[in-house]
Amino acid sequence: MLIDNHKLNGYYGLIRMFEFLAEHLDVDNPETFVFSKRKFFQEIFPFCCQKTGNRILNYFQSMGWIKYQIYGKEILIKCQEMKVLSDEYTKKKRRKKEKEME
Repeated sequence: MLIDNHKLNGYYGLIRMFEFLAEHLDVDNPETFVFSKRKFFQEIFPFCCQKTGNRILNYFQSMGWIKYQIYGKEILIKCQEMKVLSDEYTKKKRRKKEKEME
């Protein structure tokens, strides 16, 4: 559906967004991200205009993948999936550390 609705810009944007969020993950607050709106759109949607990027973000939000809000020059992203993934990563890392200590 994503490719049908937004072509490769949508698919690339989704994959790149999750990569970008993972790169900026704060373990203490793994579901909330604040970025410069300009930098975010350049990183996530480099092949389309901001208007198209906004349409794609609205689609991501309608699918429940993210919640976002734009405040002036900043964009706030909430992504529950990043919290779930970070929790799994943290659990694995903790188990590995415990085994090393035994």
